[in-house]
Amino acid sequence: MWALEYEVDELQHKFADSIGTMDLDNLDVDFIEDMMLKAKPLQSVLNVIRGKQITKLEEIKKTYGDAVKDLDGMVVSRPAKPEEKAAPAPAPAAAPEAVKA
Repeated sequence: MWALEYEVDELQHKFADSIGTMDLDNLDVDFIEDMMLKAKPLQSVLNVIRGKQITKLEEIKKTYGDAVKDLDGMVVSRPAKPEEKAAPAPAPAAAPEAVKA
């Protein structure tokens, strides 16, 4: 779960960096309209996913709500972001055997 959150965070930073390099003063209405049209299908997909999550949460509340309503929340500290693993060094090639004379 945390790995997915780190991945989303990285994508958000990349997106913010790309927006930062754009000349925002010289954008025209057509460009903005194109970006909004491209984002619309993604928004509809995300809304469908969110709707499914809300429905599932309501089902779970009906089933387990009374049993867990008096419990305290469990605090989980966020683990440190794992370091990028470097590609392992290739194994040295075996030396060719000496040719017998």
